[in-house]
Amino acid sequence: QLGPVGLTCHSSRMTSPGWTRIARMNIEDEGPVDFSSGFQQGDAVEVQRVELSNHFTTPPRHLTESDLLGLMDQHGIGTDASMASHVGNVQRRKYVDLDESTRE
Repeated sequence: QLGPVGLTCHSSRMTSPGWTRIARMNIEDEGPVDFSSGFQQGDAVEVQRVELSNHFTTPPRHLTESDLLGLMDQHGIGTDASMASHVGNVQRRKYVDLDESTRE
């Protein structure tokens, strides 16, 4: 409390981009904390509670063959007749590994 005003601050910062760097995802920091209004430099503020939490992200699941074919169709890559050979080439060239149990 600062007089009649209760203050709560929230801030989130990424410390390691992990898989989001490869996926080229831009994860923004959250909660810029602005103490510029109502405070003077040197004012004492009592900290009542500090909480630190650690959260991990998970990468998106792998594509199945049908997901890949759907995306190829959506983006106009290949024809219905050539899509299967494109997928076969990608697997044969070891750009991806196919998990036979999940077809991912």
